[in-house]
Amino acid sequence: MIQPSSLGAADLILAVLLLLSLAAHARSAWIARRARATFEERVLVRTAAVELARSKLQAILDALPSMIGSWNAQGINRFANRAYLAHRGEPAADGFAGRPILEVLGEDLHGRVRPHIEAALRGERRVIASSTIFRKSPRTAPCAAISSR
Repeated sequence: MIQPSSLGAADLILAVLLLLSLAAHARSAWIARRARATFEERVLVRTAAVELARSKLQAILDALPSMIGSWNAQGINRFANRAYLAHRGEPAADGFAGRPILEVLGEDLHGRVRPHIEAALRGERRVIASSTIFRKSPRTAPCAAISSR
């Protein structure tokens, strides 16, 4: 072990500076870890709040008798309410999320509504009367095609 009396003044100053540098580095590392933990905690809280809001919105949409569905610009379903799923004969547990519109609507209905979908994607609001067969009987329902830009 080095005895302090055998060190010169310059050596003592370097040793003190090294210890201060190590302490500052350790403090910086602790601050960085704490900041990451705090950020992750905030992300978890906000994620839970978003999920709660999504769940409440889905419950409200499911309570409506109108068919409500949302599709992205690529024609992939983002969500559909219970009435929409029932109308298309889809079990509520399976849903349409992630499925292409052509698969959900079928070629005939998709071909009839496609111009309205394309107009909505251009930013035009369209309301059309959609005629389909529901549980072996014809049904006409207003359908709004609205862009969510």
